[in-house]
Amino acid sequence: MKMFQPSPALSHQLSRLRALSTPLALSLLLACSGDDVAATTGTDGQTTEPATGTTGTTSTTSTTTSAGTTGMTSEGETETSTSTTTTSTTTTTTGDVTTTTTGEPTTTDTGVVSDTDTDTNTDSDTTTDSNTDSGTDTDTDTDTGSGSNTDTDTDSDTDTDSGGSAVCGDGLVEGDEACDDGNKSELDACLTDCTAGQTLLVLTGAGESPGIFSRWAPGAGWSQSQIGAGLREGSLAATASGALALLRRESPFPPDKNTMVFGAWSPGTPDSWSNFGPVGVFGVGSDGPGLAALSATAEMCFLGTDNRHYSAHRAADTWGAFVGIPSANVQVQASGGSAAALASGVDETYAVYVREDGRLMVSVKPTPGGVWQASTEAPATGLATGLTPAASVEAKGDLVIAYVRAADATIRVIKKISPQEAWSDEVIVANALTTSEVALLQADSGGYYLAWKGFDNQGIYAAYAPSFDAWQEPFAVDLPQTPTQPPALARGLWGAEAELLFVTGGTLRHARLNQAKVDALGQVPGAQGHSTRPAALRAQLLLP
Repeated sequence: MKMFQPSPALSHQLSRLRALSTPLALSLLLACSGDDVAATTGTDGQTTEPATGTTGTTSTTSTTTSAGTTGMTSEGETETSTSTTTTSTTTTTTGDVTTTTTGEPTTTDTGVVSDTDTDTNTDSDTTTDSNTDSGTDTDTDTDTGSGSNTDTDTDSDTDTDSGGSAVCGDGLVEGDEACDDGNKSELDACLTDCTAGQTLLVLTGAGESPGIFSRWAPGAGWSQSQIGAGLREGSLAATASGALALLRRESPFPPDKNTMVFGAWSPGTPDSWSNFGPVGVFGVGSDGPGLAALSATAEMCFLGTDNRHYSAHRAADTWGAFVGIPSANVQVQASGGSAAALASGVDETYAVYVREDGRLMVSVKPTPGGVWQASTEAPATGLATGLTPAASVEAKGDLVIAYVRAADATIRVIKKISPQEAWSDEVIVANALTTSEVALLQADSGGYYLAWKGFDNQGIYAAYAPSFDAWQEPFAVDLPQTPTQPPALARGLWGAEAELLFVTGGTLRHARLNQAKVDALGQVPGAQGHSTRPAALRAQLLLP
């Protein structure tokens, strides 16, 4: 064992100390020279151990002991003093971080007086928020002079996050929620389990093969299947039990070509239609059909092979006999340069068509059980024959009609104001040109959308108006280079005001519109070979 050898500075102080007469003076001197004593001999036991994913504390104490010092007091007594210096080291490991805290050196002097004072203070603070931070900070201070004094201070801070998760019904779309409107209604766009409450139904023809049924809902995506009939043109309408489809049939068998057939869709079997069957007897058309539903009834119409307008009424799941839509003379059946479009209001249903002379004509059926009234002329002339107008009835009963003028291919809009039976002026949609049929839609917000195929290209264009006479600048939806059919519009599902569908190059494409903005555009996955203008409809997945 190495004996303690005082440094020159310490020797000088010891010489002065010998002149003192009390043991206390020697003790004070040794305490002042603690650094020299501690450096003489000792063992360092500090340990640092990093740990991953755990929280721990390792405390190590290093002790340095100096040999006793023997001296003479002024009375000639012999005094022996032993000094021990202890260093306390605490290592705290949290996650991937290691923190080492070393306390103050502890000096133990064995002398005349022995006194022990222990003070322990523990502070624990636990907080829960959106982050996880678990840590322990431990400070140990041991000081023994004329005795032993231990001061331990422990501060533990734990911050815990239970993790965020989507809460259905808070009005925020999070996690795997398809929607979240924050209400308890099961009859709107979003159900109370935050899945879509509405679906998009689309029918397209595929030549003489069975037609293609495509269905989409937010969160669920697209599904496709075949229907039980081919189609050349179709129309869809929402009903109290789901939806109704009316088709002018395409078939490899000549007797079936252009016959009027119908099918029903129910949310109970959302990916299929009922078997398609004929509407009445000898229902064969050259253009159309048109379809509208009102309450528990429906109306259909078509332009017959004799170029005359026919309709049939459906009640109690049964179609009635074909009847003629009257011309301006109620005794004379209307004939047309185009098929008729049907649009229903609260009680009434309108039939809108272009006469052979390019005049816009309107007939009305005031009630579901009533009869068609004599057609009246609208103040719009020079319309393109062969192009069926588009029509929509506003909530207050006004009838809005969109059509194409033959001379300049401009798209125009006019309104029949109810109950005054007055007409507005024609509204020209600026920079909107086409030689194809247009699609017209009034959104849930009350605003209007038009969609059409380009005048001299295969592009698909649209325009938005907050009211029927305030059309904004048209915008391009898509500019395909392949042959394109005119588009269809349906009221928007969750996240959009309008859904636009069109066929180009044998593929079906879908765009979502919010005013003058295309929020999404893409090809519908699945079957190819689409060949007709789509028929599209928004339908409810739960019914009253």
